[in-house]
Amino acid sequence: MPFMKNAKSKVAPATGGESPEKNQAKVDKAKSAKEKALLRRQQIRRAQTQHRQRKANYLKQLELDVAQLRDLISLTEYEGHALKKENEDIRTVLGGAGVGTPPALMLAGIPEVDIGVLQTEVPEPVQVDSLVPLQTDSTAPPPASPQAASSELFGDIDIDDWAVTLSMDEAMGTPCFHVSSGSGSSGASVTSIASPARSVGDVHFTPAQEQRAINFILALEHVCWNHFGPGDFECHDHEQGQDVGQDVGHALMASAYCMASAPETVYTDREALDSKKKRSRSPPLQWAALGTTLKSLHGLARSLNPGGQEIAPVQAWFELASRYPVDILMGDGVLDTLQREFRGVVRCVAFGAAIERLAFESVITRVLGPSESSLSSS
Repeated sequence: MPFMKNAKSKVAPATGGESPEKNQAKVDKAKSAKEKALLRRQQIRRAQTQHRQRKANYLKQLELDVAQLRDLISLTEYEGHALKKENEDIRTVLGGAGVGTPPALMLAGIPEVDIGVLQTEVPEPVQVDSLVPLQTDSTAPPPASPQAASSELFGDIDIDDWAVTLSMDEAMGTPCFHVSSGSGSSGASVTSIASPARSVGDVHFTPAQEQRAINFILALEHVCWNHFGPGDFECHDHEQGQDVGQDVGHALMASAYCMASAPETVYTDREALDSKKKRSRSPPLQWAALGTTLKSLHGLARSLNPGGQEIAPVQAWFELASRYPVDILMGDGVLDTLQREFRGVVRCVAFGAAIERLAFESVITRVLGPSESSLSSS
């Protein structure tokens, strides 16, 4: 009997514990998750490096463009002074020959020369065939004003100054970033800016469409509106002990462009928006931001690589623009409907906002239907 008792006690632990295969499976699963996290971090680090390099190249190109424009302005001023001196010399010659100021010069605002009493005898008349008065046309447009000339001169320059607003968005149910035209104190819409359409990738956007697209991306990033700290950007002191060039979490987002230029007071004033009771009474926070364009966001989207299972909001917009015509996306309420549908789909992962690929495809098919590219491929 003692022998049988001991035998039972030896068998019991083997039947009550987990098998070695299950333990090994747990170890392999934990190791796989750790390797995926490490791979994800390496991808983000490479993307950050590429993003900084593109930003440096972009700033360098802007400096060269500004220097070239200054040279052109100096050359224009020099030519203007030369023309003015030439006109004064012509007026002097005409005055000495007893000829009045031609109507063409009078139209330009140059007063007629007071030549006093005309000479009765002119030894040799001056040839003034080259100064035939211009034919005036009552239907011709008036001369351009200096302000119009200035706007035409700088019409192709991409100023890209936006006014960023952080306030409660009722449609998304949370505070959101929003950009509007930064020109003027009245907060006029960007549609009033007379600048041509720009190409991003293979798609053309008007200024109004570009502003709406940026706001669409910012709306999809609503889950991360308060996930930024002062130490994440070079313009502030790194209070969190982070060095420039180190991974800083949510830096690779469109919202980061807005917060990069935000004053430090925004970080403290936004605390009122964290409280649901104070959100409705809190005034919106507003500041200026530079360099937030679809072109820069397009470069950011190409540098991201979240994998085949996820898609970042900044990538979502450019994928939509490549699959559907911009006129359809900018149609009545289409983007607003997409924002509401994505409200419960976007989630915050370790390095920013992301949408599961299957959920993304389900939403756009439900709202927009199958794209032409998908129909042709099928």
